[in-house]
Amino acid sequence: MRSALPTALLFAALAALPCPADPAADDAASTIRANEMRARIEFLASDELEGRATLQRGNDSAAKYIASEMRRIGLSPGGPDGSFFQDVPLWVSSYKYNYFLELRFKGGKERIDFEAFKHFTIGPGSGHDTVEGGILFAGYGITAPEYGWDDYKGIDATGKVVVVFRHEPQENDEKSAWDGKKMTKHSSFESKIENAKHHDAAALVIMNDPLGGHDPLFDSVDVVPDTMVSRTSIGFEEGKQPRNEPGGMPVVFLTMDSACRILHKTVDEMIAVQKEMDGSGNSGAFSVAGELKVRTQVVGRLQTTEKKLARNVAGVLPGGNPSKMDEVLVIGAHYDHLGSFGSGDDTIHNGADDNASGTAGVLEIAEAFCAMEKRPDRTVLFIAFTGEEIGLLGSRYYADHPLFPIDNTVAMLNLDMIGRDSNDDPKNARQVGVAGGATSSSWRPLLDGLVPSSNLELTWLDTDPGGSDHQPFRDKRVPVLFFFTGFHKDYHQIGDHADKIRFDKSADIARLAFRVALDVADRRKRPDWTDPVGARPERMEQGASAHRGDEIAIRQLSEEEAKRAGLDAEMKGLRVLFSKRKDLREGDVILEAGDAPVTDPGEFMKLLASRKGGSVSLFVQRGKRGTFFVHLKGTDLEGWAPGIK
Repeated sequence: MRSALPTALLFAALAALPCPADPAADDAASTIRANEMRARIEFLASDELEGRATLQRGNDSAAKYIASEMRRIGLSPGGPDGSFFQDVPLWVSSYKYNYFLELRFKGGKERIDFEAFKHFTIGPGSGHDTVEGGILFAGYGITAPEYGWDDYKGIDATGKVVVVFRHEPQENDEKSAWDGKKMTKHSSFESKIENAKHHDAAALVIMNDPLGGHDPLFDSVDVVPDTMVSRTSIGFEEGKQPRNEPGGMPVVFLTMDSACRILHKTVDEMIAVQKEMDGSGNSGAFSVAGELKVRTQVVGRLQTTEKKLARNVAGVLPGGNPSKMDEVLVIGAHYDHLGSFGSGDDTIHNGADDNASGTAGVLEIAEAFCAMEKRPDRTVLFIAFTGEEIGLLGSRYYADHPLFPIDNTVAMLNLDMIGRDSNDDPKNARQVGVAGGATSSSWRPLLDGLVPSSNLELTWLDTDPGGSDHQPFRDKRVPVLFFFTGFHKDYHQIGDHADKIRFDKSADIARLAFRVALDVADRRKRPDWTDPVGARPERMEQGASAHRGDEIAIRQLSEEEAKRAGLDAEMKGLRVLFSKRKDLREGDVILEAGDAPVTDPGEFMKLLASRKGGSVSLFVQRGKRGTFFVHLKGTDLEGWAPGIK
């Protein structure tokens, strides 16, 4: 870790900086131009950089480009070895999974063996076990007293294999009592799974609702998909063998034709069943002669685990006031994206908005600072982070291994996705969202004073921001601001191309961030820290969907959070809201515990309590594409919940 930069070195660096002569602050801001933003974004989002995935060739090319630009602009190297790079050591671990899936119908003399991945597949949230039981069709599998609906009313699902429709009643009716065409919580896979467990079902089979007109639940193939056979995790921990413990209720997706064979119905007859249910408000439950055997066992094995080096890119503008130059303002953005994957003619996820736009903004702000003859009073660190898309790895590493002491870090400004309009709605053409307003009493007065002279309209976002590279700084009690223009249809899609960027708007946002940075760098007193209200355990509401302990707080994952984490919107794990632990971070999603899915915080806490004195393995997703295992044993289980001491 670097201590405060010696004064002599700072003045020497100042003398060496090839910055232009002294324009006023307004003139410096005017050096941030749309055409320069365009040139930077178009290069970073070009096919040549192959989507800039962490540890891949295109990511390294992007890092070298950013370093060369920092050098050209006139920044001093910020890396601990005198270069522009801070190494970020990561473990890359690969896992291989074998699927033992079986779905067999037996009724009288009839026997049907369904083919895995062609006729059925393991569903999200499935347990890993083998069961056999009678067959019960239970409508939508919903119990919703607020809508006067109970598919399990008057039937006994104990020990049965329950078959249910996807989604919910009257979903295509704008006037539906079920919140019109908007899906309620009861439509989710997680809700159906939990309700089946509540009614002691042996297994759950989910089929498409025939009136919905939906795409198939899964792509029917003859072999197990590669994405299910192999998983790769990237993180700070060395890979370990999963425990592969059996247990939990099996959940499978079944094709429409296969489901009809089990239920002894035609598709037209199932359409009639659904119409009758939607029209009458009554469950269409019925039993089926015969039994169904369901096996959903998965065995994972660690294949390889290898240590590799990723890189943050850091450039420094030393402060000009000897009494304040040891204090540091951090301005950052992540430069990584998702890389190249998928099928078709175009597989490169270029990431123009996410986050070539923010990276270009940081470089333009650095150039504006260097356009001023008078250096800011405080030192400014410009940093491009790696590994954001797989768990904020670069910024988390920096926060734990800072180039300047965290106690001397006065604030962190983060630019992530600043190039589009939220939802591509023209009404949001001037809108920019800013989060972090509650981390300092300085922020709202400052922004409210600067925005009127810009071309922008400010929307304050959540008061306790997370989900991007400002989060590790906030967790270290550093005041943060996060500039963000919102999600759109190309978020994490092939279509996030440079030709869809609003370069004028991104330049306006960079100019606004520059003026904020200049104020922070020169103000008499550093911004104060205020603890944001939000996902703190002492403030978190208690209830069936949330629990807290001394060291960690979790709750059921919402649909929007699932989307941001890269999960199926209908699948819900447990989101970590707050953590003092080293093995789990805020924003992590716990998908499995002991090789069984976890969807209910209460049941999860009971599982941990039952393992007191023993051990349990958690399968965790961090960021959009990274997964890993956390192995808890002994004292690792402390601090989760009352009773686990």
